[in-house]
Amino acid sequence: MTSQLQLDARAVLGRHAKTFRFAARWLPSDVHDDVAVVYAFCRWLDDVADETPDRDEADRLLRAVRSQVETGVSTDPLTLAYFEVATRRNLPPQAVLGLIDGMRQDLHPVRLADDRELVRYGWHVAGTVGVLLCGLLGVRDPAGRAFAIDLGVAMQLSNIARDVAEDARRGRVYLPRTRLQAAGTTPEAVLAGTAPLEAVAHGVLGVLTLADRYYASAFTGLRYIPWRGRVAIAAAGWLYRRIGARLRERAGHALFGRVYVSTWRKVLGLVPAVGLSIKASFSSRPHDADLHVALTGLYGIDARASADES
Repeated sequence: MTSQLQLDARAVLGRHAKTFRFAARWLPSDVHDDVAVVYAFCRWLDDVADETPDRDEADRLLRAVRSQVETGVSTDPLTLAYFEVATRRNLPPQAVLGLIDGMRQDLHPVRLADDRELVRYGWHVAGTVGVLLCGLLGVRDPAGRAFAIDLGVAMQLSNIARDVAEDARRGRVYLPRTRLQAAGTTPEAVLAGTAPLEAVAHGVLGVLTLADRYYASAFTGLRYIPWRGRVAIAAAGWLYRRIGARLRERAGHALFGRVYVSTWRKVLGLVPAVGLSIKASFSSRPHDADLHVALTGLYGIDARASADES
């Protein structure tokens, strides 16, 4: 892998993942480089899904990359760089395949029926990234994957709660229909801009409450991550959870403009991140299998969830 490609990958991380970039500074240099390459690859896939004007062409491109991941054969430099990292770090191909499948979902009008569909979508586009990070950060115990998936799902739920207006402009409504209907509105009304603000806020606050369950689980699972990586991931998780805190300060009104976590809050976030990391060291709490009942059949889930559902 060329040093220029690593520099380019770090630049992509810096432009598009400001919160995680801040946390990634605490990683060892070689891990930081590998994380940047994997992030750049995943970001490229996301851009194909979001920025390609022709959805059929976007689907063709994503299916082509999916085939390359399955065969391990490509001529694209970034894809080859990802393959090199994936081989060296033993990253499971099921994670990237699941990620691509989630991005292909976004090529069609998005309406999620209920929390089960919401959480499964979260696995596809973010829980899979948690699985990849396990390999990148040196998590050796397979039990750590379930907690990593929880953090990915939680962070994606934070994004969904924050980006209601932006997603609607793309024709996507991730707030579950069941939650919106309980508040007296529908996904179609959100798209049309006629949904009552209080009803949308109700849906946002409900998603944030669901996210809190996954954050709580994920933070107990930090114990599986080696120390330097643990602090970085704890910082990223804490900062993303702050998105929910900011939205709650607005009473869930995500349509009033996007919320951000300020630089000084990011710096202060290192203190609770260290605290979470230390606390996790003394935790022996098993994973809550109920959090994965919706994820039956997907890679890396708590196997007890599948048994419970059957």
